[in-house]
Parts: sequence; C-alpha cells; structure tokens
Amino acid sequence: METSTATPEVELYPRLAGKVVLMKERLEQLREQLVRTYGVKVHTDALDVCSTDSVSAFFASLPADLSEIDVLVNNAGAIAALGVVSQIFPRGVAGIEAYKGGSIYCASKHAVQAITKSQRKELVHTPLRVTSICPGLVETEFSLVRFKGDTGKASEPYKGLEPLLARDVADAVAYAASRPPHVQVADLLIFPTNQASSEIVHRA
Repeated sequence: METSTATPEVELYPRLAGKVVLMKERLEQLREQLVRTYGVKVHTDALDVCSTDSVSAFFASLPADLSEIDVLVNNAGAIAALGVVSQIFPRGVAGIEAYKGGSIYCASKHAVQAITKSQRKELVHTPLRVTSICPGLVETEFSLVRFKGDTGKASEPYKGLEPLLARDVADAVAYAASRPPHVQVADLLIFPTNQASSEIVHRA
C-alpha cells in the first residue's frame, strides 16, 4: 500500500502551473519541499485571519509578480479574498456529519461549512467561485501532529484499508480550480473506497 506524508500544497503544484504563496504553520518546511521538488518560486508569510489589518497588510506586502492571486486554498479559518478567482475550502467530512468523540472538532468544521455556504451566496454577483472539498480518511502529516509524533497512534486510523493520500485531495482542488469560468464546483465529498461515513469503515 502506498503511503505519503506530503501535504496537499506540495502535491497540488504540478497540477496547477504557477507560483505559490503559503500561509500556514511549518512554512519553511513546505517552501523547501516545493523548491526542492519543482524548482518553483515560493513566497512564505503569516497573517492573523481574525484581523482585517493583518490580512490587508499581507496582500500589500506581496512581491509584484505574486500580487495577482488566482486560487486561494483556505485550509483553515476564514479570510477575505481580494482579487481571487477561486476560493477553495478543504474541510473534511467532519463538516458534514458529527461523530462520537469529535464534538469540538466537528463543531468547528460545521462552522466552516456555514461560512462557505454563506460566502457562495454573498458572492453570487461576482466571478468568484467558492468550493468546499470534504475528504474522508487521508493519510498525511495531520495524524503525526495530532499525536505529537507517535507513529503508532498516528497510523492506527488507517490500518486495514487504503486511505486517501494528499495527492488525491490535490487532484480534487486542481479539478475544481481548473473548471471553465462558468462552472462552479460547490461541494466535493471524497472517501476511500472502503469508507462510507465518518463511522462506517470496512477494514481487512
């Protein structure tokens, strides 16, 4: 079974030609991966999405050749998209259905679902497209971070089945972002073949 610890950002680049601006934790690690793998120009920065001033300052500080952003992959939180053609929210199946032991996490993802639906309605008079991508079990660095580097615990959710990989999510992002201007992919729900919901999984 193939496994991957790559992030969706790293897997996405070869599918969408262009330059990359990263706004998340472990920025330098991601930047080095992209530069080493694809030789692409990468600009890293951080901002507080709760602060309008911080968001405005971020866009104002972008290098001239990176100032026109076509696609924003908003992996967490919410951000005002200025001059963006497509805004994509990967948020996981927890934004669609709740499950035992995930009350706080599911609540936060349901909030992102509400933001996504509201933004789509608020922006309907513009060319901006808003997409929500909801993957099921995806084997990435998320579990390692969640379990503080404990590889045994991190691999437990994926035992007995072939989970999605970062490239599968990246394919979905690339598909949504590369549609013709008149096509808006509103929602994509993606499971491994042997997963039917957050709590129904067949394991060999």
